[in-house]
Amino acid sequence: MPLFKAFTFRSFVLVSLCAGLCSSFSAFAQVGTSQVASAPLPTTAKPTATGGDPVLACERAARELLASKGAPAAEVNFTSAPTVAPGSAGDKQLLLRGGGSYRSAEGVRTFSYNCNVDAATSESVGMVMRDTTPAANKSKTAAVAREPDLTHLSPAVCESAVAAALKKRSLRVADISFESATRTVKQTGPTTAELRGRGRALPAPGAPYNHFGFECEFDTRDGRLLSSRLDG
Repeated sequence: MPLFKAFTFRSFVLVSLCAGLCSSFSAFAQVGTSQVASAPLPTTAKPTATGGDPVLACERAARELLASKGAPAAEVNFTSAPTVAPGSAGDKQLLLRGGGSYRSAEGVRTFSYNCNVDAATSESVGMVMRDTTPAANKSKTAAVAREPDLTHLSPAVCESAVAAALKKRSLRVADISFESATRTVKQTGPTTAELRGRGRALPAPGAPYNHFGFECEFDTRDGRLLSSRLDG
């Protein structure tokens, strides 16, 4: 009888010990699984620990770069939030990729960019931008640059300003004429054009004719005369 009791007690201890070990092993397995589970890579940039927004930092850098090329900040639009390049999340720098468009004097242009952001400060530390405007739009832009817009340009306005300058030089000047065959027009900027020509004037009765050249700069958007210059 004592032997049976001892055996029963020992069996109970062994069963209890096994149950405890199995429970501990199960808990350890669960903890180990949670520790090695990998977190998904974020596809869009989020505010960093410092509270800064890398997206805003990159868009600000893009606007500043385009402004240096003459694009007004109000004319810049971004297609969507930039994405984080694979492998850059969690590094000292984040690489964000995005794109957008802006309106220039020649029309709408599109672009893409790669932006490096300091993960500690959320400030942009590098920006590479690429023009992605379709070839057809680029050809159209080049054609606009080669062919001046003459819709609002008036030679008469230019010649009147030149005639006034001649009379200011000498009150006795007379018989001012302009040679229309010598007129040339050149686009000097996205919204400006230059008209050049030649003419002749009689400085005084009985005097020989003086020949002169002239230049006038116009705003091609409305035909406004910006300046005039007399040579000769």
